[in-house]
Amino acid sequence: GQPKKPPTGFWLYLCENREVFEKEAGSKSPPVISKVAGKTWKALSDAQKKPFEDKAAKAKAEYQEAMEEWKNSGGGGGDDKDEDEEEDGEEEQ
Repeated sequence: GQPKKPPTGFWLYLCENREVFEKEAGSKSPPVISKVAGKTWKALSDAQKKPFEDKAAKAKAEYQEAMEEWKNSGGGGGDDKDEDEEEDGEEEQ
């Protein structure tokens, strides 16, 4: 199928620190946690954000490569069509 979109630096930061944000927010509600994480993320220096942004950039590059391969294979249908054609051919025999 189609490749999944890569996570952003913020999303990676949120996932890595989710337990801390849950404790700080006193809730496991995603909107509440996102607000706490967003405030914390904005307060981080560029140097503190860099590891997360670097991971996100790497994931984005891998995603773009995967998307290109997926599109070149007929939008994902290329592989599926081959399997369908084989099945159809078997049915006719």
